[in-house]
Amino acid sequence: MYLSELRASLRRRWYVLVVLLGIAAGLCWFASGLVKPTYEVKASLVLIPPKTVETPDANRYLNLGSLSDSVEVLARSMLSEETAQDLERVAPGATYEVDKDDTTSAPILLVLVEAPDPASATDLLEAALARVSTNLAELQRSIGIDAGNQITVVQVAAGPEPEVNRKGQVRVLAVLAAGLLLGAALLTAAIDGLVLRRAQRRAAAEDAPDPVEDPPTTLTAVAAPDRPEPDAGEVVQRLRRRGLRG
Repeated sequence: MYLSELRASLRRRWYVLVVLLGIAAGLCWFASGLVKPTYEVKASLVLIPPKTVETPDANRYLNLGSLSDSVEVLARSMLSEETAQDLERVAPGATYEVDKDDTTSAPILLVLVEAPDPASATDLLEAALARVSTNLAELQRSIGIDAGNQITVVQVAAGPEPEVNRKGQVRVLAVLAAGLLLGAALLTAAIDGLVLRRAQRRAAAEDAPDPVEDPPTTLTAVAAPDRPEPDAGEVVQRLRRRGLRG
């Protein structure tokens, strides 16, 4: 259907479109109660190199550039299956992301948690931060580095409270509203087409000429031809002939 025809149908059946849009608005309102927002909280950690024997009192923040590879390895360890299963048991239904902060050259690790409620978000963030320290220590112990020479981690910042994230809710409602709007327009056009076809058939039936009726057939009785009645002399002669023959 061309757009011009669709617009014409919507103008003719605007009242149908209004009713359908009202139904669509009600469905969107109902869906908004089913699709709940999520809660998001994040924190950032920085890796700190160990003290050196030569300069134990040196500012270790000056040597952060050497830990860029270490922060990527640590981020990968946080996405392992074992770590994911342990954190999932802390807050079922919540998710987390751990990645290197690409906006800076410093070895900063970003931890983002998303959960269906604020309490789950807070619990999972605390568990994830603790697991970062655990994984970092285990990675270094696995290659024989003693505790005095290990890289450590320090929390740089964390969100005070979980924030409401309505992106998923808005996305679902936007897709639903677009689908309902398109469906209302197409249904209105279909109803308009049906009404027009019925009107055309009705008009064609009214304009058609009346059928010509055949005149009634009249049966006319055909009278038998009149026969003259025989006189008495002919009757006597016929009887004599029959007697002679007998």
